[in-house]
Amino acid sequence: MKGGVGKTTLAANITRSIADLEKKKILLIDADSQCNLTQLFVPPEELDQATDRTIYQALAGHKTYSPADLKEQIYRSAKTASEIDLIRGSFETFRLAVDASPLVERRTLRRFANFIAEAMNDYDLIVLDTNPSATLLTMQALAISNFLVAPISFDKFSMRGIHLITNLLHQRFEWLTNPLRVRVVPNRIKRPADDRAQAKLLENEQKLREAFPDLSRCIVPTYIRESAIISNVSRGSGFLADQAVPNRNHLKNLLDDFNNVANDLLATFRAAFRHETENQTNVIRVMRQTYQTLFGRALERH
Repeated sequence: MKGGVGKTTLAANITRSIADLEKKKILLIDADSQCNLTQLFVPPEELDQATDRTIYQALAGHKTYSPADLKEQIYRSAKTASEIDLIRGSFETFRLAVDASPLVERRTLRRFANFIAEAMNDYDLIVLDTNPSATLLTMQALAISNFLVAPISFDKFSMRGIHLITNLLHQRFEWLTNPLRVRVVPNRIKRPADDRAQAKLLENEQKLREAFPDLSRCIVPTYIRESAIISNVSRGSGFLADQAVPNRNHLKNLLDDFNNVANDLLATFRAAFRHETENQTNVIRVMRQTYQTLFGRALERH
């Protein structure tokens, strides 16, 4: 609901951290008609090239496309042998938002869901970078997702946007009520200069937690600190970890923040699926016990 909070920068760079922490095959999808994620990896002069290999083809192309038809590899980790592929965004997806009739919505959602289902056979993690408004493609991204990761600054406007999303849409997407499925990442948090500033920061965080108690459990325990490195990122420059930065200590601190959040997300992913598996196991156990009881009673009657 709020632009300029760092969604695209974090989608790219936390994904890179995950790839360097564990062996994963990851697909990054630019689902924003402004193509900000694509522009991190594609220089402006190349942005209009390969326009027949974008997310638009998956949604509204003249034939059925698979992820293998559209993806391009942008990273392979020497540390973990992880791979990150990118599916470029397209300005053409704006057409879908303008012509968002019920027929277009059903057709694109069906194609998108099939496309993601096929991608899930090949990838361990799929990351969708969306725009900050309730466009057709953003709503469809929610429809096929398991998790919502939302960066915020410590202000009520950011938190109110996520609060609105979870409260207005939880009946349509029940998983938005699960704190393991919604992760709020404090971003661009100033580094406190002294104990007084640190106390003020913690006080502001506590006020936000009290104002939005339903989101309090969703806030990750580590911050991404404010950094001029992020502010100075240029188009086509790729991941921050690969950039030539004069102050390597500042870059290391920033990458440590990314790694901390990546570790939290990985732990949350595992916890969410473990919780789901345990619940399914409990349901199966109850059904088995009920069946055995009824079967036993039937034998007694005969």
